[in-house]
Amino acid sequence: MIFFSAHGVPLAYVEEAGDPYKVEMEECVDLIMEELERRKITNAYTLAYQVTTFLFFFFFFFFSAVDTL
Repeated sequence: MIFFSAHGVPLAYVEEAGDPYKVEMEECVDLIMEELERRKITNAYTLAYQVTTFLFFFFFFFFSAVDTL
């Protein structure tokens, strides 16, 4: 299994602002996998997007605090 990992960007960047990052990452992974197949190397793969730990905890604690107000 090949695990491709990319930095995540806010969904609004992709959907509302038209940021090409997601499409570019998917195309890059496809190109790599095509090259591996051309070399007779076959393998399962996945592409995952990282979420910044700091942002996760910030939003978790922020919304937890809002719920207690």
